[in-house]
Parts: sequence; C-alpha cells; structure tokens
Amino acid sequence: MPKVKFTKEMILSVSIDIVMNEGIDHLTIRKVAEKLGSSVVPIYTAYTNRENLMKDVYDFIAVEILSFTSTKYTGNYFLDIGIGVLRFAESRTDLFKSYFLSSQSHEIYLLIEKNYLDSLKQDAYFQYLPTEEAAKDMLYKNWMIGLGIAMTFINSTEKNLEQYIQYMRDIGGDLFIASKHRQSNSSCNTDLSH
Repeated sequence: MPKVKFTKEMILSVSIDIVMNEGIDHLTIRKVAEKLGSSVVPIYTAYTNRENLMKDVYDFIAVEILSFTSTKYTGNYFLDIGIGVLRFAESRTDLFKSYFLSSQSHEIYLLIEKNYLDSLKQDAYFQYLPTEEAAKDMLYKNWMIGLGIAMTFINSTEKNLEQYIQYMRDIGGDLFIASKHRQSNSSCNTDLSH
C-alpha cells in the first residue's frame, strides 16, 4: 500500500483552518493528521516537528497582517499601522482573535518592529525621540493602543470602523503629545503612578 503524502501547502491550509477555528495554542501535529484523515507520519515527513509547522503558520499570519499594516491610509506611519491592525481585525476577525489572544502574539509585534522601525525613523513624529530605544518604546505603545482598540472594535456591537479609526487618531495623538512634552520637559516628572 503506497504511503499517503501531503504537501506542505495542504498541511499549512489545514493548520490555518485549525488556528482560525480553535486558536493557535490548539494546533498540534496530531490534530492536523486527524483533519487530514491520516496518521502523524506523513505530517512529520513534511514538517520534522511542530516548531517548523508553527514557523510557516506565523509566516502566513505575518504576511496577512503586513499586507494591512503596510498600506498607506494617511501617510503617518504610526497611524497607518494602527489602522492596518483595525482593518485586519475587521476583515480577518477569526485569525485576529486566534492569534492575538494566543501566547505567541508577541512574535508578530517583533516582526512589525523589524519591518517598520527604519521607516518610522523618517517620520516627523520620530524626530523628537532622542534614541532608538525611545523610538522602539513609542512603537510598542502605539502597538498596544492599536491592539486594544481593535479588540474593542471586534467585541463591540457598534461596528462603525471610521469611529474606531478616529479613536485611534485621538488616543495616538494624545500619546505623541504626552511623549513629546515629556521629552522637551525631561526635568518635569510626568509619572502618573504617584
């Protein structure tokens, strides 16, 4: 009897389906094999371990997210990334939820940081940030705001995307103003925890 052979594309397609329906933390080689009506052996022929399969899953999700976040919606890099996250959440809600509610969600942020940090340094908003670490900090804060707004949007009964884009503008703008103020008045303590 000939061995069942599955291509990486077939396995990845089933894996993405599992991720979208059950969440990324539930993706296992055994579950993929069950969905394909097979033992795990043909899966391990294509992917030697779960980590290799997960790398391709992350790459797929990253390409999806980057296609949204790299679009120029306004010309402001920070705002465009946030709007891209919102638009991704709107159009790929299951993939957004399964990935961003997983223990692996930080992987996408690292990819965003790697892909956009050099471009963001050219943005006028970055000119007042004294170091690359300050720029990374601002990018990460922007990312958290974007994810929070996107999560609120997909869980809300009010699905007015333009209103949520306005929230993104307002909150992001407030963050930039506060950060710029902090940089220009470094002697002033703006720590709100006291």
